[in-house]
Amino acid sequence: ARSRLLHLQERALVERSGQRWVITELGLSWLRRSGLSAPTRDADDLEQLWALLHQQQQRTRESLRALLLQMDPLAFEGLICELLERMGYHDVQLTERTHDMGVDIVAHIELGISSVREVIQVKRHQRSIHRPTLDALRGSLHRFEAVRGTLISTADFSKGTREAAFERGAAPITLINGDKLIELLMEHELGVHKRSLHVWRVEPERFEQPALSSERWRSSPRQSEPDDDADS
Repeated sequence: ARSRLLHLQERALVERSGQRWVITELGLSWLRRSGLSAPTRDADDLEQLWALLHQQQQRTRESLRALLLQMDPLAFEGLICELLERMGYHDVQLTERTHDMGVDIVAHIELGISSVREVIQVKRHQRSIHRPTLDALRGSLHRFEAVRGTLISTADFSKGTREAAFERGAAPITLINGDKLIELLMEHELGVHKRSLHVWRVEPERFEQPALSSERWRSSPRQSEPDDDADS
């Protein structure tokens, strides 16, 4: 085996890296030309980059969650108002702090050719939201002349709350938990900014084409030029 490895090394198909033998780009190309599937040398680096990217996105979500939980309650409501505007809502208004009947925000959204009035309640909690909160919001719809409502929480919702959200015959209540809220903040780049990175990926097939691929660039045979003495 060592003799064969040395022979491959002489042909630059493999190289030694410490105690390991590593196939070179030339060796990978030789495998592909032999009909075998082989990646380019940058494939491992790209896989590590994707893994790091996924890890960075997870940490971004964790940071956003921690920042949301420590926000001032009034500032949190203002953040939700701005998010609603970026999502296409208009006439977004905070309700009065007293006698709001469980409604924090009133807004309008265009659905087809109609403008729908909606009430929103926000909960900056770490514990799950239970059904009485949803029932209270639904019971306040007629007081604000709204036809639907939304519950936004940094936590999650109990099973009973999720089941009651679209109860038959009752006004619909949309539920946005902490994970969905973070997704919306990232999608609309509110409190977080997306930056682009350029990753280069080698396309080996472009360099391993047969010689016939260059025929289109070859000029047509030159026609014989007329003899200058032919008419003399």
